[in-house]
Amino acid sequence: MADIRYVRTSSVQPELDPIKHFSAHPFPLPTTPYFSEYIHVTLSNGVFVCGHERSVPNYTLKTKARGFYLHFIVSGKGTYNDLPFGENEMFAIHPQARKDTQADANDPWELYWCVWKGDAAIEMQNKFNLETNRVYHLKNAAELKNLFRYMIYTEHRAAKMEKIAKCFSDILASDLLIEEHAEEQEDPRAPLVAEIQTYINRHLPDVTVEKVAKQFAYSRKYLTANVFRKVTGMTLRDYIQNTKLGYAENCLLSTQLPIGEVATRAGYSGYSSFVKAFKQKYGMTPSEFIRKNRV
Repeated sequence: MADIRYVRTSSVQPELDPIKHFSAHPFPLPTTPYFSEYIHVTLSNGVFVCGHERSVPNYTLKTKARGFYLHFIVSGKGTYNDLPFGENEMFAIHPQARKDTQADANDPWELYWCVWKGDAAIEMQNKFNLETNRVYHLKNAAELKNLFRYMIYTEHRAAKMEKIAKCFSDILASDLLIEEHAEEQEDPRAPLVAEIQTYINRHLPDVTVEKVAKQFAYSRKYLTANVFRKVTGMTLRDYIQNTKLGYAENCLLSTQLPIGEVATRAGYSGYSSFVKAFKQKYGMTPSEFIRKNRV
């Protein structure tokens, strides 16, 4: 059964338009200028968190994404990794990506956000197929606003929460974002790269460069140099390594599994090789990472 937790980080009660099935707010009226409330759900394949936030002028956040994030701006302005964003716009943040946001000095943002962690992060990253470091303008912002409100401010039964979270992601992906993404000029090799990325994510921990080349009937050299690197800017081997480490990071953050078990699940044959690769990427050992980051 899914576990649900409501969290409030003090704020001003938002003015909410009436929506269908809206129920009583689960928290008492807050009184401070900054507003942040969210629902935290433990799923069978990871964690889902969905929140609502009103910022204060010049509010900044600099960190690394520990899951797959979507941010939808209701009003106000700010920047994400130096990209300006404003009302009715959305941006995605992929696992491990830099997350550097700053609210406008005169018109700080109000936004809704959600994040998937664990295996759910990989599944959602593939489902939405959105670029990082890009802002998308949305045409159906009113529907999206109500969708987020339903998730956060309607009291849901724990027994049905996982199904509700899945419906939320399905509606969000199919009805609100696909038209914007379809308008892009796509590299002709991009569909193949997307298939390869999906294959890699679905075949952890056993996936290798050799297995990918065999599966797609191309030479290793061609896939890496002429396809994967041209589209993503990284080698196929590096992508597999980053995917394994991203999966390991999500496990370390969202589960209580022993480090050795995480290493095995991520596809590392030896504990020492996993620790070496992890330290090279994150600048600390898995044990140090757990002590610093796990709540």
